[in-house]
Amino acid sequence: MANSNQPVVIRITDRTSRVAICKECPRLMRLAGMLCAECKCFVLAKASFEAADCPLNKWSYTQQ
Repeated sequence: MANSNQPVVIRITDRTSRVAICKECPRLMRLAGMLCAECKCFVLAKASFEAADCPLNKWSYTQQ
């Protein structure tokens, strides 16, 4: 049984879709990796977690 306190990692195809959206965003900073200027997160890491969402509402968590 999974621990409900553990973050859930999404499928690689979903992560790829999220990252593609971020790559088109003018708020993406490409200094030392891909950093979101809105939430200051590392995009590749944040896009991997199911419950994460974009602060600009470009992608979000959708419960299945």
